[in-house]
Amino acid sequence: MQEESLPKDNNLNQENSKEEIEKENIYSFENLSSDSFPNKPKKRFFWVKVILGVFLFLVCSFVAVLASRVWDPLWNPFRPKPEKVMEKMTEKMEALKTLHSKINFEENDNFENKSLIQLDINYDGNDPKNIKTASDISVNMNVFGLGVSYAFELKQIGESSYLKLKEIPAFLTQMMNLGELSNQWIKINEESLKNLLGEELYQKISEKKAEAEKQQEDLVKEFKKIIENKKFYLVKEELPDEKIDNKKVYHYKVVLNNEEIKNVIYELGNAVGKNLGMDLSSEGFSKENINKLIEKIGEISGSVWIGKGDNFLYRIFVEKTLKLSDLEENKKTTKNNKQEEILIKLDINFSEFNKPMKIEAPDQFKKIEELLPFLGSNYGNLSQLKTIADILLYEKKSYKSLCSNSNLNKKDPVYGRELTQIEKEIKEKGGLITCYSSENSYCIEVKLSDNNTLCLDNVGISQEGDNKLCSGEGTKNNPYHCFSNKK
Repeated sequence: MQEESLPKDNNLNQENSKEEIEKENIYSFENLSSDSFPNKPKKRFFWVKVILGVFLFLVCSFVAVLASRVWDPLWNPFRPKPEKVMEKMTEKMEALKTLHSKINFEENDNFENKSLIQLDINYDGNDPKNIKTASDISVNMNVFGLGVSYAFELKQIGESSYLKLKEIPAFLTQMMNLGELSNQWIKINEESLKNLLGEELYQKISEKKAEAEKQQEDLVKEFKKIIENKKFYLVKEELPDEKIDNKKVYHYKVVLNNEEIKNVIYELGNAVGKNLGMDLSSEGFSKENINKLIEKIGEISGSVWIGKGDNFLYRIFVEKTLKLSDLEENKKTTKNNKQEEILIKLDINFSEFNKPMKIEAPDQFKKIEELLPFLGSNYGNLSQLKTIADILLYEKKSYKSLCSNSNLNKKDPVYGRELTQIEKEIKEKGGLITCYSSENSYCIEVKLSDNNTLCLDNVGISQEGDNKLCSGEGTKNNPYHCFSNKK
């Protein structure tokens, strides 16, 4: 009997064990449901917040970098429009007090003729009543294998100018006795002009100058009205930023607005003609001709570089190839059927914005009247005659009244007295004077006591050898001219 009860007890124990196991399982499940299970969603939500926060931080940082333009790609939405940058640049450049400019102008054709003009200019406008400039200028030309070079320095301080000739072509030295003027400063001011021209002539010139300045003021006012709110250029392309002198700069490709330029040229021409009392239409000045010329020249484009931090203009570069045959009504070619082309380059660099400029008058200089070899005599007399001739052309649009019967026109109602005095001084020194003039040209020769000849024409004063006198017939195709200036 006892043996039979054992299995029952064992079964009972097994059942009890199963119940206990089930209870433990239920307990464990309850613990999992109440504690462990909810922890998983919390952890996932935490990482979502972290990732979202990092993403937002990166987006904000990216926007901040673009907005601050530490990184400034062309597609940056915070990058200013090129037109706005150009407007700011114009305002900043107009307000400048000091500036350094370096200008290179180059012209080459396909026949190996070359010209290079270089200018280095310092400007100081801090005192509007005493504006100062200092310029270093050089010109190099090679025309049909003949090289010509000259260089000079020029300072303008208030009303006084200072000139130093550093390099003079040999033919000018021979023609005009410029050798002794080389490499020394020459001062030119009102006092020099009075001594050179004489008190009476200088007074008359001063009166004409005052009238011309009044006309110029009126013309400038008219000019400002015409160009007001005109857009002379269009930004064609925005190029990648660059650096100039370690300064970050915008780089734009711009093109001249030909339509606007056509209208402005026509309006300005009419304003100038009206101001001078001239009818320019009789000279072929018309809107139609202007349109034709601009269309033949075609598009003129270039590049500008503008500072990103200061909005100053740092550089301008223009390059244009012109076919001369395209500008002529009757196209011409050379013997080998080669059309002449001219490549023009203009490169202007600006720097030293509003920085102090030291521009001073030279310590040692000579007044121009100390250096002219014939001052107060023949050379000075011809300088006076040139001034009178220029005034006559300005007033009467003609040189004709300068001479009469191969002599100076001593009966001229305005300048007869000066012309009489000049002729008297030349004859007192043993010289003889001959004068030829027409509407568009003149030539005056002075035979000296040593049989040499000084000659004056539209070009200037030259010194001629024996028997080399005035030439020409006074016509448009064959104007009066000195032998050395023969065309």
